[in-house]
Amino acid sequence: MKKSILVIASAMLLFGMGCGGGVQYRDASTDKGGREWGPKEINETTRAMVDSIYDFLKNDWKGSAIIRLKRVQNKSSQHVQTKLLSDSIITSLVKKKIAIEEDDFIKDTLQEIEKSQAGLVDENYSIPVGTLRSPNFLLSGTIHDNVRYEGRKEIQYIVVTFKLTNLATGQRAWSDQKEFYKVGSTRSISF
Repeated sequence: MKKSILVIASAMLLFGMGCGGGVQYRDASTDKGGREWGPKEINETTRAMVDSIYDFLKNDWKGSAIIRLKRVQNKSSQHVQTKLLSDSIITSLVKKKIAIEEDDFIKDTLQEIEKSQAGLVDENYSIPVGTLRSPNFLLSGTIHDNVRYEGRKEIQYIVVTFKLTNLATGQRAWSDQKEFYKVGSTRSISF
């Protein structure tokens, strides 16, 4: 009886050690990609779009620019955390000293200005009226895909498009795309 309990306990311990696992950290910049949208797509899209926007602003626009980001739209068949992509692009643009207007914070700023005008805030620390600047451009993006099947292969063509619209004219001033072409084996169902 004692041997049986010892064997069962040892087996449970070994099973627990083998299945309990741990966590392994990897470098997201070296991700080779997979079936789902992940670090590879985010990193490559960010790099391509930020380099292209920077080139446009430096060589074609040649003036100061303030960009407001509109929410990226996912029109693909995959679940995509568009906020991860947006945050990555914004962070990279800020690192390149490109001004980004945060729409959510404008509302907070307006509330602070109202408090100042009502006399609720020490005027030495208040935000003066007339210091906000309007953005030149609205940056928007969409993710589309097309999925087809050839035999046991699933082929997914993903296109990520971003554009800068000049807010003064309503004209598209810049646009660029990043494409991904994924080929994977279809999953077979067995009973």
